[in-house]
Amino acid sequence: MNKMHESNHTKWNAAAPRWKARRDSKGPWHRGHLVPERVEKALEYWRENALTEQGVEHIAQHLGSLEGKNAVVLGSGDNFAAFALASMGATVTSVDISERQLEIAAERAKDLGLEITFHQGDISDLPTLPDGGYHFACSIGVVAIWISDLWQYYAEASRLLTPGGLFVVGEVHPVRQMWSNCEYFIGEDAMVGKEGGNTPEADFFYFDRGPHQYLYNPETGAATEFVDPEDEETRDAENVQYIFQWTVSDYLMAMIDAGFEILHVWEEPTKNHDQWRQNCFHALPNGFYMVCKKKQ
Repeated sequence: MNKMHESNHTKWNAAAPRWKARRDSKGPWHRGHLVPERVEKALEYWRENALTEQGVEHIAQHLGSLEGKNAVVLGSGDNFAAFALASMGATVTSVDISERQLEIAAERAKDLGLEITFHQGDISDLPTLPDGGYHFACSIGVVAIWISDLWQYYAEASRLLTPGGLFVVGEVHPVRQMWSNCEYFIGEDAMVGKEGGNTPEADFFYFDRGPHQYLYNPETGAATEFVDPEDEETRDAENVQYIFQWTVSDYLMAMIDAGFEILHVWEEPTKNHDQWRQNCFHALPNGFYMVCKKKQ
């Protein structure tokens, strides 16, 4: 694990309790195990929010049923996707850099009655996982921005998949990521633009891959400010997280170079896209998705 990934590992261990509380306050999943008849509703919530409607359709189209198939979730985070895939009958391995995130996920899986194998590791280098051991892989919900080498990461995903295996990827759209004052960094209630009174500013150029550094609160893991690379006082601080700005063409070419056939690509708006006149970020694409198949 390189220095930048190690720093991000520390950040996400610090952030795990905050993210747990955030998820506990939303959705029905955390009540499902208390009332048995709500379990299926909880699992339905994960399927809808983790894989998206289009993602589920493509899984059915290209793989059929996941029942009995091996699936690996790369950068599992809150484990939305791991829960969804397990509820669809897959044998799931969940991989994340943060052991704290995985501990929380294991507790939730037990509550939901799901059997999932949890594996802590750097998703760009997983030597203990088998070559061609999985029929399906997915990486959903802001993963690649934490990885210093996108090509190595996708090559590792290709190694793990059997020929003909499916890889579904969902990321924050690179056009969206480069702006400060965005709710991704500031908070869900952030309002910018004419109505909000704040002027959005780009933290970096779209084609500047980084690494870009942000200070984070060591107690909560929450990002607090962008670090100027020329600022000697902050650039070498211990509480620094590193993110990378991969362009749309980077995502496509890294996937092709890793031996995948790209089957489908789509973009999604923010869920509050009708509020774009109040918050100009709502006018931008929010998500970028790919469905890819490892070549035979």
